[in-house]
Amino acid sequence: MTSRINIKRGTDTARTDGTLGTPSVGEPIFTTDQKTLFIGDGSTAGGVPATKPASVCQLIALTSQNINASTTNLVNWSGCFPNYGVDLSHTTGDPTKLTINTTGTYAITGSVVYTSTGVRYNGFLDVLLNGVAIGPQSACGYTRNASGHNHGSLHIPIFLYPCTATNYLQLQVTRESSVTVAADTIARRCILMAYRVA
Repeated sequence: MTSRINIKRGTDTARTDGTLGTPSVGEPIFTTDQKTLFIGDGSTAGGVPATKPASVCQLIALTSQNINASTTNLVNWSGCFPNYGVDLSHTTGDPTKLTINTTGTYAITGSVVYTSTGVRYNGFLDVLLNGVAIGPQSACGYTRNASGHNHGSLHIPIFLYPCTATNYLQLQVTRESSVTVAADTIARRCILMAYRVA
């Protein structure tokens, strides 16, 4: 007769909504839909990730957008790849927002690639939490349109930030107020990504 050891298991939703409870220290939980292992720490409902982030959402701008239309510009997102877990969500109701569904600590990063027809463009990039800048700001994205040098990029390195359920993230481009010419993002080259780490 073969011996078998079964561990606590269920969907990721059952893990996070309290159905599977709070596992004791070292007790494993396996999510049957996400194929992810969590380990209990004795206090976190549903356990903590053992192998990969509990949730990942990477928003992509599939079309270009003018990011020089006003003093501040929020990037619109049209695609979400990859996207797994229940801690993050993106809806078309407000395409600028990435919503936090579960309180926790998240790793966040963002990037914008653009082209400008103006003589020069000088932009900065921020991640916003509920409309307020958090984390590091990108370095200056100065571009001088001369001899075909009309492309630039803005990047925010990965940083950790504690977020509360119902918070939302946005990516904002700020530009010099004296510049009025178009600066457009390049399709499929702009991202906002977050994943839950704790």
